[in-house]
Formats: sequence, structure tokens, C-alpha cells
Amino acid sequence: MQGKGKSGLQDLFDMSRVFHEGTGLYWLIFKDLPCAFPTFTIVKDIINRLNPAFDQRNRLGLMALLVTEDVLEYNTLKELLDLTDGNLASHLRALESQDYIRVEKTFVERKPRTSYRSTPIGKKAFSEHIKAMQDLIEAVEE
Repeated sequence: MQGKGKSGLQDLFDMSRVFHEGTGLYWLIFKDLPCAFPTFTIVKDIINRLNPAFDQRNRLGLMALLVTEDVLEYNTLKELLDLTDGNLASHLRALESQDYIRVEKTFVERKPRTSYRSTPIGKKAFSEHIKAMQDLIEAVEE
């Protein structure tokens, strides 16, 4: 971002007008302004703490279930989240590839049973994501 132009507000407030090349928009950045709304910097910092692995609502739901329950079977997850086999499998693979969940395959009475549980890495990542979401909610409610 680079500073461009000058506005009449700059005479009243300690602020700068910056052009954000990614969005093609000018942003007004207020410094040391007591206000009831979050500054762009605060919101940007919070958003950067959100984990992209949980951006998709089904993955968010999967992790919410798996961090609150010790272990859940594939069919239970499928039913609770109302997902197709292919959809559920792709989301589980994405979380497994990040080491956020672990798959356990066993046999019960000669029938295969696939279960999932969150890993310590997954629990920590999800907790940090939820904390960032709470911080964002608090920032926009102020």
C-alpha cells in the first residue's frame, strides 16, 4: 500500500489515505482516534489469524464435532452434517492432510468401522481459529 492524495479530513485527524492495490480502493487509516468502530488494522490482523482450513462450513462443523467428542464414526459424521459420501470424504481428507484429524479403521464382527478423532495439533489450530472468530465478533460489536 502506498499513500496518495490528501483529503480535508487529514486536517482534522491524524490519518492517511492509502491505495490498496489488491482491491483497487482507497482506504482511510485513522491513527489514535477514539472511536466506537474497529480500525482496519485491527480487523485485518484478526482476519489473518483465521485458519483457512476451517473457512468451509463443513470443515468447521467437522472440527467442532471432533473436538467435543473423543471419537466419531464416519456414518455418524455423515448423518450429523447431512453430507454425501464424496463430500464428507473430501473434507475429511483435507483435515487429515493438515494433521488436524486422525482416521482409525477397525473391524467389529468382521465389518469395517471407520472412526475419526481430532489430534492435539487440530485441537490447538481449531481453538486458535475460534478465538480469532470471537475477537472479530467483539471488534465489530464495539
